[in-house]
Parts: sequence; structure tokens; C-alpha cells
Amino acid sequence: MDDFMKGAFDTLVKRGVITSDKLEPSTVTDDMIHQLEQEMNITIPMELQSYLKAYSHSLNILGTPLPLEYLDDPDIMILINEKTPEELAALDKDDGPFIEVIWSEVLAIPKENPLQPLREKIKNSRKVASFVKDDEVTEASLQRFIPIADWFCAGPLCIDTARTKEALDYEDMDTWQLRWFDHEEMDWKFMKYIKEDGTVIGQPLFPDFETFIKLYFYGVCDQLFERQLIMEKEELPDKTTWSK
Repeated sequence: MDDFMKGAFDTLVKRGVITSDKLEPSTVTDDMIHQLEQEMNITIPMELQSYLKAYSHSLNILGTPLPLEYLDDPDIMILINEKTPEELAALDKDDGPFIEVIWSEVLAIPKENPLQPLREKIKNSRKVASFVKDDEVTEASLQRFIPIADWFCAGPLCIDTARTKEALDYEDMDTWQLRWFDHEEMDWKFMKYIKEDGTVIGQPLFPDFETFIKLYFYGVCDQLFERQLIMEKEELPDKTTWSK
């Protein structure tokens, strides 16, 4: 997993989204992570630990091509996780989903006090409980969610630590680990962010953190997007504009 996460940042450079001078060796240690786990009363999954220890960086927002209208299609998620970018681009045009560039804030890892951005995200995500209309939503009920991004710049995208990698089934969205909460919606029962028994579940958005990384860092849909643009006789993208 460490190699996967380091490779993700290296691929951002190879894709031309960022330059190598944006990355420095991470200053995050295992002791820092353990201290944050105790402070926040959480267990940080290994894949997120690997992200934290990959590089120091000040990345704020990334854009990437993805099938926005098909994120709730398990078959598309299976393709994204099992096919190479070349294989995705070679799909029959009727089998490939429509692709568009979608933005997401990502978790910065500064050199000084590197876990402070994550700490603040966790604290702020729990404070949301006081604004939600539903009494079932408390800070304790949100404790198992670790925010790793502000997806679409419209709400926190969180790892649900109650859902394990071992139980993940791409075809069963109930097992998906990444959950999203629209920050403009405070009626969570109406949004179906809460089960009938009062358990907070959010909206399943991606199967796992690795899927998010494959899309936003590895750019698995880049070639499929470029093929689509060529077919539509549009200009190819300037990928340097995909980071802010």
C-alpha cells in the first residue's frame, strides 16, 4: 500500500497535473498517527496511513475525468478497479460511460504539524451533528467517519471505518467504504443518510479510498476522456489546470 500511495503522487507528476517540486518527503511518523488516533478515538485505516506518509504537499483541489452519472453503478466501479487506462479507453463506445472533469478538495499534508489538516477535518465533521435536524445524529454517531476530501467542493467525503476492506463487495453498495454528506442538506432522514434504526450511513459514493486515488491521482479515466473529446472533435485538456 505504501508503494501504491507514493506511486499515486508520482503519477500526478507524470500526468502533468503537478510538478515534482510540489512534493517533499513526508514528516508524518507512526507515533504521530497513533497520537491522533488516541486523541480522536479512531482507528486510521492502513491505506490512509500510507497516504499520510507518502509525501508532504500543499495540494488543495484536484480535477479529474470520471463518470459522474454512473458512480452508483457497481459495474462501472468494477471496470475502474479492474481495467488499465488503456483497457478502459479501448472499450466499445457503447460500453464506456460519459466522462467529465469533476473537482474535489484533497487532504493536504504540510511539513510542519502535518496531521493538523486531518485533525481539523475530523473535528469539524463531528460539529455538523449540532446543525442536523435529526436527533439521532450526535458527535458520537459520527465518530467512525474520517473525512478525507471535500468532494465536488460540496461536502465531506469520509471513510466509514465500520465497513472493512475484507467485507468490501463492489457489487454491493452497502459495503462501500467512502460515504458522502452534502453540506447543504441538514435533513438526513430525507436524504437517506440515516437508516431506520438511527444508524448514520451517508451516501455511498466510491467503494474505497483506493478507488478515489485511482481516479484523482492515477487518472484511470484520462485516456477514455481523451477518446471522448476526440470523437466529439473537442480540444484535449490542459492538465496543468487540474490542480489548484
